[in-house]
Amino acid sequence: MNGHNSTYRPAVLAVILLGLSGVWSVHTSAHPTGNLVVLGEHIYWSYIDPIDDPDHLACIMTWTEGAPPRIMLRSEFPASDYLLAPHNDELYIIERRFVHTDETFYCRILKMKAGESPTVLWDWFADEWRIGEGGFFMASDRQIVFARYPGVYTLEKGGTPVPYPFIVPQPIRKLWRLAREQTLLLSANACWLVDAEGTVLEHWSGLVDPTVSDATLNRNDTFDVDYRDGVLLLAYWGKRTFEVIFPDGRRRTLAEMKAPDVPHWVAYRRESMLLFSSRLVFDGSPPRPRLVLRTPDDERIEVWRE
Repeated sequence: MNGHNSTYRPAVLAVILLGLSGVWSVHTSAHPTGNLVVLGEHIYWSYIDPIDDPDHLACIMTWTEGAPPRIMLRSEFPASDYLLAPHNDELYIIERRFVHTDETFYCRILKMKAGESPTVLWDWFADEWRIGEGGFFMASDRQIVFARYPGVYTLEKGGTPVPYPFIVPQPIRKLWRLAREQTLLLSANACWLVDAEGTVLEHWSGLVDPTVSDATLNRNDTFDVDYRDGVLLLAYWGKRTFEVIFPDGRRRTLAEMKAPDVPHWVAYRRESMLLFSSRLVFDGSPPRPRLVLRTPDDERIEVWRE
């Protein structure tokens, strides 16, 4: 089972914007809101192009083994972001933009298959919920399910969001849809794997170390997680580590970074792991991204670095 597999204030000024999921932002330098996903042999992630673009024109990068990373899609709009959710052989895309004239976020929902151009499922609509920042999946082409702190909600096309019946004992910050209609739900310090009916299949607690005293921006948080065959993979922002938690509860650090590097996104690609980090220097310069593929033999392949 592969985790992210098949299955704001305007971000133009955000170093990190967890928004719905982490409920915090810092307005000092450009950084994209987005995520990293796997769809078959294709890897996709959200960013901006160029990375120091003051207008924050969002793009979707893609990579397959044997070829360099390339821009697959670039927004026409400033203060824009892309949010991604794979399902089977299709990729769902939320394109969002902030319109300064009326101080409003707008978004639309697209769908595509690898190698094809995206089609519009939902045209532009006002997005006061900032849908997708905390993760989302499409229950159908007319229904989206998304996390917004402190819960999970569903929205029918043209309707109003209502609570979605995932019942867990803590407020939810983020979600990820996995294969077999399973979903990962993340709170501030715990994670649950649930089935389509919301039944808890796995539970991990104590994700963050309360003794951490030097977390970047004072945020001792888990930024991203993925799951495969009983093993939880996480990007632990607060400790600057990529880690895995095994079924017996053992925890292993895959990589520990030194300031100013911080972990952002993770995803399984079959038995390998994708680890996305950024270098944050608070001098007005943009974060410098780095994406590494870690193989089962512990080989580290640098996919992308700027």
